[in-house]
Amino acid sequence: MHSFAKVALAASIGIASAQASAVSVDTDVSSLDIFYSGQYIITGDNNIPGSFDVNILSDIIESTWEFSWNPGTGANAQAVQYTLQQGGSTVAESLFSDTGRAAFSTGNLSEGNYLMLMTVVDGTNATYGFSGDINVTTLAGDVNPVPLPAAAWLFLSGIAGYAGVSLKKKKKKAA
Repeated sequence: MHSFAKVALAASIGIASAQASAVSVDTDVSSLDIFYSGQYIITGDNNIPGSFDVNILSDIIESTWEFSWNPGTGANAQAVQYTLQQGGSTVAESLFSDTGRAAFSTGNLSEGNYLMLMTVVDGTNATYGFSGDINVTTLAGDVNPVPLPAAAWLFLSGIAGYAGVSLKKKKKKAA
């Protein structure tokens, strides 16, 4: 296989695999860094009651936060409230629920450090895990990217031009 063909094949494989995916974060071991529009999946094994850091690295236009947990049954049912704070002030909070699901939405959130508090409002105070999905639209998401097909053609035409110039130089040397 010629070197040009190898480069073109590698480029097409790289382009085909370049797809956006959700970011998964285990809040037991790291903070949640929100840096672009998309979906963030969060989990924690023994976080409730407790908290985790949320670092917003690009201004948020809107966001929807949905959480689920195992509330237990009967007298041990857990009602949990999720509160997003910045500098000790509440920015948004869910209504507490013993159904095992809670949600809230936000408008504009500026870049900065936040704290997500998870509080047991009713039920036993044993620790347990949770999971959540956060759908975020950031200001950084407003930038219109170059469409992937156009970028692929531009890249491949550049490689072809480079190969043509290299071939021309080889012919000159041989003559």
